[in-house]
Amino acid sequence: MSTPPTDPDCPFCRIVAGSLPSARLWEDDLTVAFLDIRPFSEGHALAVAKGHWPDLRTVPARVMGAVAETAHRVGNAVWRVVGADGFTLMQANGEAANQTVPHFHIHLMPRRDGDGGFRAWRDAKPADPASLLALAERIRAALQR
Repeated sequence: MSTPPTDPDCPFCRIVAGSLPSARLWEDDLTVAFLDIRPFSEGHALAVAKGHWPDLRTVPARVMGAVAETAHRVGNAVWRVVGADGFTLMQANGEAANQTVPHFHIHLMPRRDGDGGFRAWRDAKPADPASLLALAERIRAALQR
């Protein structure tokens, strides 16, 4: 892979470059992981692509896979160390999804029973089965392009 893109104004690019301090947990050729400076819970960490790709539409599949592998490795270690009751992995794309740093990353959030955090699936309403089938057909067609 050639030299990954960077953005001098991006805080994650600055962390990758070492010009912004971080509590680094892991690093390899394609990724870095560090503790979040505004943690949801003890051990909240980020697995981050070393290159500046804003979201899943722009990140190369190989790099996205490497970020997922780092999330797996670091998330398991954090889970054990903090003794969490559960764990949420979260990856947001775009402002509408609450992405605050446009640089591909995955949040690793240890959870505690009753912490009152993210509940999107529990609060969601069931979808109409016919609508799901119609949408699935449109997505399958897009995958063939």
